[in-house]
Amino acid sequence: MRQRADYPTFSDDEIERRHKAVYRLIEQEGVDAILFYGSGRYASDIYWLSDWPSSREAYLLMQTGSEPVILMQLFNHYPMARVMSWITDVRWAGANTTDSVVDLVRERGLESKRLGLVGSISYQVYHKLRESYPGASFIDLGASCA
Repeated sequence: MRQRADYPTFSDDEIERRHKAVYRLIEQEGVDAILFYGSGRYASDIYWLSDWPSSREAYLLMQTGSEPVILMQLFNHYPMARVMSWITDVRWAGANTTDSVVDLVRERGLESKRLGLVGSISYQVYHKLRESYPGASFIDLGASCA
């Protein structure tokens, strides 16, 4: 089985520095977590924060006091994502990514919290989150991450 060390990667210190920057942003913006969306190889925030060059849609949830989680598509990419990602909690998003994102927000107790959003999150996902969690606030933090 391949290992992360078999591929060119960012250093652990660099990934840790990036994660600390995200946790500082969470504190500065007064949000409880940030949900990142990325699609397409090396151009996404997912790669910048995980060292895994996602090839299809993926979501990364970062929350102070909890391990980051990646929800990713396609199932046949899942084994490599688990090998390459610096983040250890990598999950296949299942047949319906939107439902998986909504479920993750509930699993993390964010149903009535302030959630920062980064990336081109689809209207369908955004709408389902707002519909499912009317007590939550969703804040666009894309400009803050540029």
